[in-house]
Parts: sequence; C-alpha cells; structure tokens
Amino acid sequence: MKNILFTLTLLVCFNSFGQGYYDLYNYTYPEGSSTEISKKVKTANNYYLSGNYNNAINLFTEVINTYNIDPLVKHNTMYYRAQAYKKIGKNKSACDDLYDSYLIFSMNVKYWNSPHFHNDGKPKYIPVGWGAMLYRWGCVTKKSMKIIEKGYLKTMNRMKKQYKKYGTY
Repeated sequence: MKNILFTLTLLVCFNSFGQGYYDLYNYTYPEGSSTEISKKVKTANNYYLSGNYNNAINLFTEVINTYNIDPLVKHNTMYYRAQAYKKIGKNKSACDDLYDSYLIFSMNVKYWNSPHFHNDGKPKYIPVGWGAMLYRWGCVTKKSMKIIEKGYLKTMNRMKKQYKKYGTY
C-alpha cells in the first residue's frame, strides 16, 4: 500500500516533486552506493522547487546521460525533466521526454509488476493514462492517444490474468 501511494504521489502530485523523487532514489539505491548521484538529484529537486528550471534540467540530463541508473529512476527523472521543460515553454523537448518516459514505463511495467519480483506477489505500480497525458500536452493526435491507451489496457489486462492465475491479484 505504501508503494502504491508513493507512486501516485510521484505521478500525480507536483507539489511533492522534490521529496518524493528523492525518496524514490533512496528506495531504489538503499545502500547509498551512489552518493554523487544522490547529491545531484537532491540539488536538481531543489532547483525545480525554487523555479530554477534550467539548472534542474541540466542536472537531470547529467544524471540520465552519465550514470547507469535503474529504469524506474530514469523513468521518473525523464518525467520530471519533461515537467521542467514544460514550465519554460520548450514543448518539443517536454514531449520527447514524456514520450521516452512512457516507453521506459511500458517496457518495464511487467517487470515492476511481476508477482515473482515482489515479496507479497501483488503489483506495485498503478497504471496511468499515458495516451491522455501525451494528448493533453499536444504531443500526439487523438487517434494516437487512443492507440496508446488501447495497447496499454491490453498489457494491463494480460497482467491481471497472469496475477489471477497465480492467485496474487
């Protein structure tokens, strides 16, 4: 339940941007083996929250391009970099990052929701309306939005059937 609420906070509530992302980073790297990345992420969060979007974008870009990070962290880093691009009016860059974030999410959603990956066997990631979000931002047409949503719903339904088979959904 904690992870579900945490994920919703990251994907829906922009007010908790900095702390939520920093908590996700600490959750993904619990041993703190990458102190340098941790400092950069925290600094980028502070820049974003203070309205210094260009510096936040630069630090998020450095983290994405320099370090081999977990797909969930990369997904969220790109998602929030897209938010920063949107704030400064760089809509094409925002759309590119949002779409890349969607692709990372789509490729890894089965892994993140695998009943064998988690201790209690229940999915931890909440599906979001990626197609609708891309459409609202002006990144895709309405037809593309429907195709994205349809494909995503098929994936989620297949996963639900798999969970029912194992008695974990």
